Formats: sequence, structure tokens, C-alpha cells
Amino acid sequence: MLIPLKIIFRGIPAFDTVAEEIRRLVADLDRYADYLHGCRVTIDSAGNHRQRGLLWAVRLDLTIDGGDIVIDRGHHHEDIDLLLGDAFETAAKTLQTHHLRARTKDKILRQVTHPGVTKLLQ
Repeated sequence: MLIPLKIIFRGIPAFDTVAEEIRRLVADLDRYADYLHGCRVTIDSAGNHRQRGLLWAVRLDLTIDGGDIVIDRGHHHEDIDLLLGDAFETAAKTLQTHHLRARTKDKILRQVTHPGVTKLLQ
């Protein structure tokens, strides 16, 4: 990754265990996509729910070749590990889809620009 990982905690103190889990998940993403240039993870506290406790929201901003990908898990949940896993799983699927589209587009362009020999002249 060209730009270092940035982890932002809003409305809550930074938790070392959550930050370590995020670093591990980003390393997995970096393994999937060589074209991942930057990643910003925002963990937001949505406040306390009187029955469910502290609620969380997660947002991923990924910088890749050709643009940005934003994964926003704005629905508030009490389990941060579940939200992080869901957000990074969605990011991995999105990166894989982006990679397949880019590969397919590249193949089509190569076929159009280099059609090969179609007829021999004598």
C-alpha cells in the first residue's frame, strides 16, 4: 500500500485491540489487491442504547487505481467485530469484482487493438 493506513476513532477512545484487528484485516485486503493505494477506516460511536449498550458504525475509504471505493456500515450494531468483518468482507468482494472487470476490459482491448492475422495475401 502506497499511502499508510489511517484509523480514526470518533466519539470514543482508541482501542488497541480494535486497531490491531483492523491492521490484520487491511493486510488481508492488501494481499488480494496489488492496486490498493490507501485505506482509511473510521470507527464511530453512535451513542449508548439503553438496552443494547454502546453502538458502533464502520466506514472504509479505499483508494485504488481508477478511483475510490467506500464501504459504509452505517447501521449501528453493538458488536464491533461483526461490523468490521462484514465491512472488510464486502471490501474484498468489491476489490475482486473490480479486478475481474479490469481484466475483462483489458482482454477486450487487446483483442480489438491486436486482432491477429485474419487473411494471408500471396
